[in-house]
Amino acid sequence: MEAIDGSELLEPSPAIRPRPWGFWATLGWAMVALGLGQVAGIAAALWWAGRRAVHPVSIEDGAIVAITVIVSTPVVCFVLALAARLAGWPAGEYLGFIRFRGRDFLLGVLSLAALVLAFGLLAVVLGRPDTSTFQTEVYRTAAASGVLPLFMLAAIVLGPTGEEILFRGFLFRGWLRSRRSAAPVIVATAIVWSALHVQYDWFFILQVLAIGLVLGWLRWRSGSTSLALLLHALINLAATV
Repeated sequence: MEAIDGSELLEPSPAIRPRPWGFWATLGWAMVALGLGQVAGIAAALWWAGRRAVHPVSIEDGAIVAITVIVSTPVVCFVLALAARLAGWPAGEYLGFIRFRGRDFLLGVLSLAALVLAFGLLAVVLGRPDTSTFQTEVYRTAAASGVLPLFMLAAIVLGPTGEEILFRGFLFRGWLRSRRSAAPVIVATAIVWSALHVQYDWFFILQVLAIGLVLGWLRWRSGSTSLALLLHALINLAATV
């Protein structure tokens, strides 16, 4: 059965395409892409740290984070685009880069604003800061290292691009087989995505999970990874500001 999402609402008569990669092949390609991207990113970060005599290397170093994301994201995107082409699809179509409706964008902005506000209020009730120490530290160290523009590029543009192509693009396409499977796929991609945010404590991982559920729902509703990417970028922009 062909994957079903909301794209038929925006595309008048999409061409008949081969079946997407199956569940395990999709997971395998995703792991390869993520693994190669991380190897490339870490190698670049270590090279940069060696040139700058940065010791020890820390994941809370904004420059290290920026270099890692800038190098790893193109690798991840290339591998997944290659996988899409090998499946017999145009890469952009497979990964869900189609136009989205203005009302879906507005719905996404309002939904995420309400979600962020709810977690902000919950943080007050629990007596917690509403910004993680990791976010504060990577911003401070990036500014101190003079690489704040690179950090902004990584955090607001490249980070969301790589993550949305991987989760709401590639994994979503490969795992969604029918309308009935939409809810499990939305939940599964959100769980995996949030689990990778090991730099946060449980409260912020829970917030990432909730954001992932909203982005997955909007990806299914609109059929567009472009929408999820734009909203993700806006979230990171707001967090950075």
